[in-house]
Amino acid sequence: MTAPHKSRLRRCGARSSPARRLAGATVAIGLLATSCSMFDGDTAAPKVTGAGLGPRPVESGLPAKVKPTRGGQLVYGLEVETAGGFCLPESQLAASGIEIVRAVLMINTEEGSLTERATRVAIAQAIDRKELNELANKGFSSVADGPFAPEVLGALDDPGFPDHDLKAAKEAVAAMKAAGQDTELSLLTSTGPAAVRTAVIEKRMLEEAGFSIRLEAESESDLITRVIGGDYELVAFRNQPGEDPDSNFHWWNGGGNPVNFGRFDDPVINANLATGRSSADRDTRRQAYEAINRQFAKEVYNVYLWYSPWAVAEAADVHGILGPDLPDGSGPPPGRLVTGHALHGIWIDRN
Repeated sequence: MTAPHKSRLRRCGARSSPARRLAGATVAIGLLATSCSMFDGDTAAPKVTGAGLGPRPVESGLPAKVKPTRGGQLVYGLEVETAGGFCLPESQLAASGIEIVRAVLMINTEEGSLTERATRVAIAQAIDRKELNELANKGFSSVADGPFAPEVLGALDDPGFPDHDLKAAKEAVAAMKAAGQDTELSLLTSTGPAAVRTAVIEKRMLEEAGFSIRLEAESESDLITRVIGGDYELVAFRNQPGEDPDSNFHWWNGGGNPVNFGRFDDPVINANLATGRSSADRDTRRQAYEAINRQFAKEVYNVYLWYSPWAVAEAADVHGILGPDLPDGSGPPPGRLVTGHALHGIWIDRN
């Protein structure tokens, strides 16, 4: 787990009505390292929810007996921005119910030399994911080795994903050139400044290994259209979260599946996806998803980069973003809420 960061939150607008603040609680936001500027100390500090990257964010990230004070600090306070690049127009906003979704360099396994496992391994070896995380995220995110976030069924401490090895990557690319294979690749990314910056760093790392990289930037909608159509070679992507791995069945199952964007049709993954879906035994399912995890590491269908924190923004007096406690006594629902969260547990403190 990454150690908590502390920063101040900018005042973005005047305090609004409870109804508007409740509506603001449903806005999903990404936590990015390059966004809004910080505020002066005369602005009321927010309540903080989901102050860590663990599987179960709590209602307050501050000690139970400590109330936020004017000019206070926001724990785990990477600056917050919306998809449009603007601070949300609420004056007291906090990161609530932090969730984890993977950022990956996705590989189109039907394109040219990318059909060969050796090429995909060389790409993974060329990218220093720890350095990339430091340069792109100031080290905030946790580097990922596989498709499952910590505490999710099938997660492994070491699934066997290739380590950074520039020497081995250079040797592999040299062997490809000697065999007459194409070592020029396109890298598709979105047009956001943070995404372009990360892609430029990836381009440099891949070219140090001997690849020639053509960088392409598209709006997010056009990027998704190209990915759906298979019109890419490498693409920066962020998706495929899930509290239960079965929610990724439609992304990874083969057999001509149009939303298997990597275009792989892997019998090991297909069989274990079927086992995980059909079995009610937790150990059987865990073993199936661990096998999937190891197969992704072996075949390198994706270069897993890091777990990207996502959140829901809430005003200081809004509570219950994660929903009421579950009936089995296990507490609130897990905080992996990038695909949505319950609304029936939200309430406003009018005091």
